[in-house]
Amino acid sequence: MDIPQPLSAFFAAQKARYAELFWYEIHDGKIVLMIEKLARQAREILKKENSNNISVVSFEADDSIGDFFIVDADVIDVETRPSREEYESIMDRELKSNFTNQTNDLCTDQLVRVYQPQGYTSWCVVAYHSLGMRAPRGPIGWLRNIDGLRKVSRLQFEKPATLLSFEDACKKYDGVKYQIGGGSFTHGFDCSSLVQRIVYDTRGIWLPRKAQWQALVCAPVEQGDLRQSDLVFFNKKGERDIDHVALVYQPQQGKLPIVFHTKRILGKAMFEDLNTVKWLDIWEIHSFGRVLVQE
Repeated sequence: MDIPQPLSAFFAAQKARYAELFWYEIHDGKIVLMIEKLARQAREILKKENSNNISVVSFEADDSIGDFFIVDADVIDVETRPSREEYESIMDRELKSNFTNQTNDLCTDQLVRVYQPQGYTSWCVVAYHSLGMRAPRGPIGWLRNIDGLRKVSRLQFEKPATLLSFEDACKKYDGVKYQIGGGSFTHGFDCSSLVQRIVYDTRGIWLPRKAQWQALVCAPVEQGDLRQSDLVFFNKKGERDIDHVALVYQPQQGKLPIVFHTKRILGKAMFEDLNTVKWLDIWEIHSFGRVLVQE
């Protein structure tokens, strides 16, 4: 397949930026990229070149690439390799060292799809959520091997053998340490992975991985209509992007709810009454949401 020069230049620029996180290959007559965001940009380049006979897809979004597995291990580390700019955006500070990996955990019962690109010894992996393409998939990254994964024949989620009550689930994770990118007892949880895990343990639903993606799949709720297990989304004052999420543990008539969540400044998962927390001096509530899905 002849690749137009503008597209080749785009690939070279992305390889320089993303290093091993970027790859492409010809698969079943299509150009396959790893990340859907880059595939969309590539399609725009081809559109400008009138190269409509070339198809570009992404491993992230195309379910036909690779094989499906269920995670049987307690935890599997996904290696991600963000650029310096992306890492600084994640951490909201300048990076002092040359390179640091962000840890993402895959835990028991998660559905993933893996694929080994040509010339690679590692496997690229993407984790699924239960809400189709209403939000991006993730984490997306690399596995050194596929130990701890059980192959399944198709896209199918597995529910817990026994669902926990919401209160029991919160007590189960109470006190677990905070870790950005973590999603397990082994490494700790960040805010969105804790919400993701509790919703799975109590409802058998996998939410998207990040707080802003979780907001995409929630129905808006007013404060006066809050129920236990609804979600509270936050942003830093002066900024619009959602950067934190908590679970409503106890609605309070005429007041903000008591929530269960984890946060870097807290260092662990815990219960807090939002009417008395000091960190809301620099944060504010963005919105409230309720997970609505056919179960």
